[in-house]
Order: sequence, then structure tokens, then C-alpha cells
Amino acid sequence: RLTQAQNLGLRGDEAILWARTRAFLNPNTQQWNAPGLGNNIEQITRDQSRRQQAIQKAIATAQFSDNTVILSVPNQAEHTQASKAIAAPSAPEVEADIQADLVDDMLSLDL
Repeated sequence: RLTQAQNLGLRGDEAILWARTRAFLNPNTQQWNAPGLGNNIEQITRDQSRRQQAIQKAIATAQFSDNTVILSVPNQAEHTQASKAIAAPSAPEVEADIQADLVDDMLSLDL
């Protein structure tokens, strides 16, 4: 879905939110499959936006004193935890873009 969002010209947080929301569409029926969210786009989008913001906040607060962010990435084949270290930006204006890229990377993992 992220590739579809990018093909539509969406980028960054907007593309991620679009992809997360559309992930609830049943590919066979094209019906929403999110009964806990009322099966409507407004509630699904609101929920996915809230979750996306929580991920971004977690990434931002996971910085260590050496400006490294550690992300736990599950290994599907072995069902174990691996760590991926990513250098955090020092300039606040760059941080949001890098965090969006990190979220893009996380969402593109084949889990």
C-alpha cells in the first residue's frame, strides 16, 4: 500500500497514513475490515494517525546519549529480536524527516 501511496504522489507521513488506512481494505471485496473501528474511513484514519504519532514519539524518545536510535526489528525466519542502530540527527528541523524515513523503513519490513 505504501508503494501505491507513493505512486499517487503522497510522501512522508501522508503516504504512511494513507497506506496504513488502506491496509484495512479487504482486497477481495474492497470492503473495510475493521469492525472495531466502525468499518469507516474516518475512524480508521483517525486510529491509524494516532498510532503513527505514537510510533514517531517512541522513536524520538528512544534516543541515547550518543545520539543513536535503537529499533527492535523482529526476524520473521527465526522469530528473534535483532537491533538496528540508526544515527539520530542533531538538527531539529532534519529530525522530522529522518523519523518519517525510519517509519517508512519500519513499515516496509516483511514481518
